[in-house]
Amino acid sequence: MSRPSPAPERPESIRFLALLAEASPRIGTGHVVELRNVARAALRRGVATELWLNSEAPPGLLEAAPCPVQVVADFSPDQLRNVASSLRARECAAALVSFWQIQNEQITALADFGGPVAVVDELGGVALPCDLVFNPSLVPELVAYTSSNPRFRVCGGPQ
Repeated sequence: MSRPSPAPERPESIRFLALLAEASPRIGTGHVVELRNVARAALRRGVATELWLNSEAPPGLLEAAPCPVQVVADFSPDQLRNVASSLRARECAAALVSFWQIQNEQITALADFGGPVAVVDELGGVALPCDLVFNPSLVPELVAYTSSNPRFRVCGGPQ
């Protein structure tokens, strides 16, 4: 199991947004492109960002990133616990995840860092333990979620 490499040093007073995106030949690179755009928008607003990618992400995606990039072997729950430990140690403000098909075990492992976890999801109709879901679907049935998380919110959809 690979460990995340240390991130570039930041002044202690600056918290940052962690962006985790999955890419592979099977699922493509859309999740990474999406979160690179989020990183650019955040940086324009003065929010520090860090992009986390799995090792299957094409090297060109890393080179085009507007922020520091961390590469991990995969986004298994075990690996995400290591990521969470790194984020907690460096006082990450929040994490935004865009995976092909997020699993509750992944969310729970990442949530160990102690900050809010937001998920980009397009499937809907599931129970997710995250704090926030962004779903761009205009179909109401695809924006239906449940959660045991008392802070859970959904953004997007036809509303």
